[in-house]
Amino acid sequence: MSNSLIKNTSLKHLDLADNKISDNGATSLSNLLIKNTSLTHLNLEDNKISDNGATSISNSLIKNTSLKELYLNSIHEMIENVATLELIYREIEMNGIDTELVKKRNKLLYWLPIKLLLHQ
Repeated sequence: MSNSLIKNTSLKHLDLADNKISDNGATSLSNLLIKNTSLTHLNLEDNKISDNGATSISNSLIKNTSLKELYLNSIHEMIENVATLELIYREIEMNGIDTELVKKRNKLLYWLPIKLLLHQ
């Protein structure tokens, strides 16, 4: 599926919420994000993505310039490493993704300051 999506230039919105996507799936999706230049909205809410998958996604945002909305609600429950949360948030901001919209939809970003305080 990922190879087909990489070559697709007309797909703008991809909703993969609640699909039991794991770290392996997130890594495949990160390859899509690196190479696909048309996708602007990606919904990965309520999946089984933990530290490794989240790191792959955030690293792909370094190279992706088209994504404007990214929904990751509920993956904060799977992520144990605070540095992973920091990396995701930093890449979201640096990529120009609308952080206000992201904050409204993603509990992940509300949990970030709390987890940072707890781990200091």
